[in-house]
Amino acid sequence: MIEMVLSAVVLMLSVMLVVVSFLAYRRTGMRALVYVGLAFLALSFKKVVDLVALSSMVRHDAVIIGTSLEALFMVLFMVALWRE
Repeated sequence: MIEMVLSAVVLMLSVMLVVVSFLAYRRTGMRALVYVGLAFLALSFKKVVDLVALSSMVRHDAVIIGTSLEALFMVLFMVALWRE
């Protein structure tokens, strides 16, 4: 139960960070903020996959998808830092 609550909190925070990243991009025009927003979007999708895995029996597929989304998050965040 606590895992689901924590995942839901992280999901809400990551969605808020996606919105903030894209608003900051619109205001400043910094291209790196698009990559940061996409990275947080990937993290949001990963948390959705985690919540589905916690509430059902789709564990193996969810682990593969979740790990792939974590890797995508890290790559996008690294690209954002590298581009600046």
